[in-house]
Amino acid sequence: KGDAGDQGPEGAQGPQGNTGPQGTTGPTGATGPQGPQGVVTFAAGQFATQPISNTAVNTYISGTVSVTITAGQKILLTVHQALGSLAAGGTNLDIYPAYSVGLAAPTVVGLGMFDLRCAPNTRQVVRITHVISGLAAGTYNVGMAGNANASAAGWNNNERGYVTALVIN
Repeated sequence: KGDAGDQGPEGAQGPQGNTGPQGTTGPTGATGPQGPQGVVTFAAGQFATQPISNTAVNTYISGTVSVTITAGQKILLTVHQALGSLAAGGTNLDIYPAYSVGLAAPTVVGLGMFDLRCAPNTRQVVRITHVISGLAAGTYNVGMAGNANASAAGWNNNERGYVTALVIN
C-alpha cells in the first residue's frame, strides 16, 4: 500500500434535520416585587366660590381638599369653578393651582392664567389642572387660588365648583 493522498474538497452541506422533542418545563421562578401603585388615594369636594381678592395677593377662589403624601409622591389637582359677573362684567382675574399647609396662605404653582374676563350677566366654568410635585411628606390643602387685582367687584355672579386631588407615585 502506498502513502495517503491529499485531503479532498469539503462536500456540500446536507439538509437540515428534524426538530428534536421539547425538553421538560423548568421550575417556576420567584414572584417579582409589586410595582408602584398609580393612584394612591384621592379627595374630592363641591364648594361655593370663595371671595376673590381685590388686590394682587392670591387667596383661594375655590374650596380646598386635603391630601396626605409621602416623599416622592405628587398631587394631580383638577378644579372646575363657576365664575361670572352681573351688570359690569368681570376683568383682570388671575388663577393658579395652589397648595397650603394648615391655615397658611396658598402657595401658587405653575405659570397661572392671567387677565381672564367675562361679559356682563354671564357665568362660565373656569378650570385648572396641574401636577404638584417636589413637596415634602405631609398633609396639604389644594385648590384654585388667584386675585382680581382691584377688579374683584366685577366678579359677583359666582357659584359652586368641584375640586379633585389624586395622590400619585
